Amino acid sequence: MYLEQISLVNSQIRLALRKGDSKTISESILRLCKGSREKADRLTNWFSQVAISCNKNKGITMDMSMMRMWQLGNMDIQEITESGKPSFVLTVSGTEKISATPKEKWFEVLLWNDHKQLTKGS
Repeated sequence: MYLEQISLVNSQIRLALRKGDSKTISESILRLCKGSREKADRLTNWFSQVAISCNKNKGITMDMSMMRMWQLGNMDIQEITESGKPSFVLTVSGTEKISATPKEKWFEVLLWNDHKQLTKGS
């Protein structure tokens, strides 16, 4: 799948989640997983496990951080590994944010909506 297609599918999933549109979520996740129901089920399980972790308030995990960056549109899910973990790629907006930010603050700037406080010159 090309990056433009990946970005579109990820955007569709994010929008469908906001709207509570389970049909579009399912269809888009399946498209992202190239038709593999097994991988789609694994990705859905990953989302569920991260949500459960968030509700338990046991501190922030790497998966929580990645999901946050994904929710903000700074990262896209590129593919799903055999173990069911998503692999991510920076989006155009994520790339723009880090290009205006010192390297030591990249992780922070991708986690928050307002990155202006973390960029150069602020």
